Amino acid sequence: TGAFALGALGTYGIAKAFKSKPQRIGHLAGPAFLKDGNVVAFYSPEHNRFLRLTKDNKVDGFGGKISYDRLTTEFNSERFLVVGHVSNNPNEVALYSISHKSFLKVDCDDTLVGGAPINRSEQEIFQVRNDENGNINFYSPFVGKYVRMHPDGSVDCGAGEHNKAWENFILIVITAVARCEMDSALYAKQHVTVA
Repeated sequence: TGAFALGALGTYGIAKAFKSKPQRIGHLAGPAFLKDGNVVAFYSPEHNRFLRLTKDNKVDGFGGKISYDRLTTEFNSERFLVVGHVSNNPNEVALYSISHKSFLKVDCDDTLVGGAPINRSEQEIFQVRNDENGNINFYSPFVGKYVRMHPDGSVDCGAGEHNKAWENFILIVITAVARCEMDSALYAKQHVTVA
């Protein structure tokens, strides 16, 4: 009877029966949760936008203004795997886009882009710094500047006089992935020389 019921329902019926609206994911977390192996998202409370890496390797907040608690299963470009152990500094991490298989990195012109790991891996390393309100700031030792999001959603590394709130991000923890430790170790082995 199970086979008959399935046949009667048909492929279209099965797809329709199991189609559901996207589920909300993630929860607010303090900077201590920016740990190796966690899958996270970064939210700009100043501009109400999520940081994302697009399929054409551009980094921006152009997904539109949204509340931090509206992250859903459809948000793939906004998810990053935290890769630790990239240097001797425990506060330095790399951020890997699982959906686009690219690391977030800083180009020489201060723009943020995505790309496969390269020999100059310091472009992919960010120092995590916290402010007194529990926000996260990302400092690029490669260019000596902080990652910032502009009001229009564009993202770069900036210096000079500007609104410090542009550099603040809230951490949203989505999940921890079991195989991340292996990925992180492999990354460190291939791309980091620890003195």
